Amino acid sequence: LNLAGNQLKELPDTFGELTALQILDLQDNPFTDELVDRHPARFILAFLSHHGHLQGAHLWRRQDAPIPKCITRLAPALDKYLEQDISGMPGCLRHLLIVRSAQFAEA
Repeated sequence: LNLAGNQLKELPDTFGELTALQILDLQDNPFTDELVDRHPARFILAFLSHHGHLQGAHLWRRQDAPIPKCITRLAPALDKYLEQDISGMPGCLRHLLIVRSAQFAEA
């Protein structure tokens, strides 16, 4: 999915439903620099790489891996985080919990 060069400031909460997505290009969008350490969309990308089929997330022109380490290092702790109380979570995380629960129900 090529979204490079758009003026996206965030990903929709429902973006986590795109578990079949394999390649995502977000280069040159206003929010990609924030994905390094603070933007909630990084959890969506971690979820898609951990529970979906995401193999490449191109966020910057020069990045350290097909999916940047700032995303992949979130994946192992994501399930544990999603098992916590969801009342204070951002909307995107609450939605990821719903998607993950649906995946487990199908299995």
